[in-house]
Amino acid sequence: MKLFALLSLFAAGLRATQITPLPWQQLAHEAAFVGVVECTAAGGIVARYVVLESWKGPPEGTELSIETPGDYWGDQLPLALVGERFFMTAYENPPDPEIKSATFGGTVPLWSRRIPHQYALPLFQGRLRLPRPTASSVVPPSFRHWEESRGGLFGTGAKTWPRFKKILTGFLLLPAHKRESLVAKIRVGGPRGVPGPVIAPPAPEPPPSEPRLAELRGALGGAMAANGWQEAFDILTVHDPGTVAAFLGRWTDPTPEQVDFSLPYALGSYFGRNCGGDRKKHLETLLGARDPFVRVAGAVYLTFEDPRAGEAALRSLMSLRGDAGVWAALTLARRGDRAAVLRALEVFAMDAPRGSIASAAHFNLTDQVMVLLSNSAFSSGLELPACELGNCTSRVDSRLEGEALKEWWRKHGDRLTPHDPWRDVLARQKID
Repeated sequence: MKLFALLSLFAAGLRATQITPLPWQQLAHEAAFVGVVECTAAGGIVARYVVLESWKGPPEGTELSIETPGDYWGDQLPLALVGERFFMTAYENPPDPEIKSATFGGTVPLWSRRIPHQYALPLFQGRLRLPRPTASSVVPPSFRHWEESRGGLFGTGAKTWPRFKKILTGFLLLPAHKRESLVAKIRVGGPRGVPGPVIAPPAPEPPPSEPRLAELRGALGGAMAANGWQEAFDILTVHDPGTVAAFLGRWTDPTPEQVDFSLPYALGSYFGRNCGGDRKKHLETLLGARDPFVRVAGAVYLTFEDPRAGEAALRSLMSLRGDAGVWAALTLARRGDRAAVLRALEVFAMDAPRGSIASAAHFNLTDQVMVLLSNSAFSSGLELPACELGNCTSRVDSRLEGEALKEWWRKHGDRLTPHDPWRDVLARQKID
């Protein structure tokens, strides 16, 4: 995996990717599952659900793992918390989106996770978060916002749940050939949601020659914006990790005011994932790096090679100011360290960095803390404050929400055991 467009983190004038949304008829007809689900294992991008209402596909009571794609320029880590309910149109193989305009972004370390899932949503579509259930129903009072947003089933004209359900279920009762005939006239995007041809992975590239390695070392020592720097970082991380570890040890972020921790977080994470040999030695080198996020990256990935040494380093680094210390604390908490949870909760009291991409990295941390709390509370038989199913991931009132969560922790923390249902699969992949 390449460190794709890393230097775009410096870019100004950020723009979002825009797609031509799939018509609601296409979503309903081509999706393998259409209905209402409730989250049973919180996650960012991939979460687990149980089917509450099945309009098409797996019946009520079925457990499903579903992927919601992230948006580099928007919600990088689409979140689902335990107990939240969604209407979804999920595919076994989503159609390719029809891109109207796109701006390529940088690397998002969390996207390196490969959590198995049965279904996936189309880009920017197929999911509506429903309000908390009431005594009588789980339906939202209005669909106006959903109809006007790019994440909705566009064009049904429905403004209430009963009307919407009647339209969708009525369409799904039509014979399949008739639905196909209707959808064929309005279909948007690439191939239908069916598996494509199996493409063999490319053969591994042979190790570079010594003259080529010398050339790459020279490029790594040059300006990061220069042609060839990213290629040098990529190749040397695999074939000469000692050189890259030494580089990261003395490296300082050239534009910390602009991108905050996005760049050192990305660099350290990339090296931790892809370090090609003698991993323990080179990750320990990062523990002495100048940049705090590079030091934490070294400790995070050291836990996969030497858990005791990695956790000891994380406990020391947890005292770092700002998001670096939160990352260290979150990693410890995900590994069952109750004492680290309160430090991780301090992320809600921090001001988000300036700039949409820097703030995205910060809010990815807040979302991961919420995922851990949600899963831990559920597995411990506790319930988080009401904001868990409301605005706890809001970027507006995070300080107030953080205070509510810290107060909840003071009352109930001694009864909670930190629990991360994704830890084992990520540990096998050696990915944070």
